[in-house]
Amino acid sequence: MRLFIAIPLSESVKERVVELQRKLDSSKTRMKLVEKENLHMTLRFIGEGEPDEWITKMDHIKEKPFEIVFDQLGAFPNQEYIRVIWIGCERVESLLNIHRLIGEGELSPHVTLARLKNQPDQVVRGLLDERITLPMQVNKIVLMKSNLTRMGPKYGVVHETNL
Repeated sequence: MRLFIAIPLSESVKERVVELQRKLDSSKTRMKLVEKENLHMTLRFIGEGEPDEWITKMDHIKEKPFEIVFDQLGAFPNQEYIRVIWIGCERVESLLNIHRLIGEGELSPHVTLARLKNQPDQVVRGLLDERITLPMQVNKIVLMKSNLTRMGPKYGVVHETNL
């Protein structure tokens, strides 16, 4: 099973993300926007595996609900060679604590907006220069499965941990 750990987005944040995506409509850059129902903040991509180990780790999370603020627009792998456009948030203490239980490597919390198929034009680069402030209350962490289909990925919740 293809797995990842994520934080679901509130409806208000999803709406604001869709507004940001709409700004890309005038771009001549070929890209695939992430559908509204698939928007989430990735904490850890696991890949192929069984869920039991991750469910156990998630059940050890003792954080209380906390607030994050999406205040960054960025690109992977970098600004010179853009393949993914994302929004991110500051690494607050609660996120770091959760990452210690479920993560490896550096924490890079982000929401993917779009995957680019060629180099970006000025519309895309202009979006990356925008300032955003999207606060959101985090009250659960989810273990998700991803089924890749011709129509794009289909996500399903395997387990959720309420904070």
